[in-house]
Amino acid sequence: MRLYLLRHGKAEAHNVSDAQRRLTPAGVRRMEWAAQVMARLEMRPAAIFSSPRVRSRQTADIVAAALGVEVAERRALDYGFNAANLPALLAELPTDADLLCVGHNPFLPMVVQELSGAQVSMKPGGLARLKLDGGARHGILEWLITPRVFDALETRG
Repeated sequence: MRLYLLRHGKAEAHNVSDAQRRLTPAGVRRMEWAAQVMARLEMRPAAIFSSPRVRSRQTADIVAAALGVEVAERRALDYGFNAANLPALLAELPTDADLLCVGHNPFLPMVVQELSGAQVSMKPGGLARLKLDGGARHGILEWLITPRVFDALETRG
């Protein structure tokens, strides 16, 4: 199975409650572009799970619309998310189903490292894909797409 980890898009400044921070207009546009690239990559997750924070849910909804997949919020993806949370999330899906999780820094890069040993930096809107072995205790980082790469891959016009 493949596990996709997507950091939420660029969010507004901390002038509101952190849980209520929304994507900026530029963050929405960039995530719409990234979602189109994801669709062209033929990503087919069985589910999209999102942190309950507004910016993550907005990001998940944008991607879900492009991929034709439903979004479900999971508290496990909020602050504190780690690889130990994965078995419960994966138990909700068929054995070989792919999963897209939308969450936060620094937790997503930490999960990449816990599973694969790779140290990565994930800017807002960055996406990692890991191939997981049985039991979700180990994975191989297959690729990481930065927001600037999404921008370069998207055809606007």
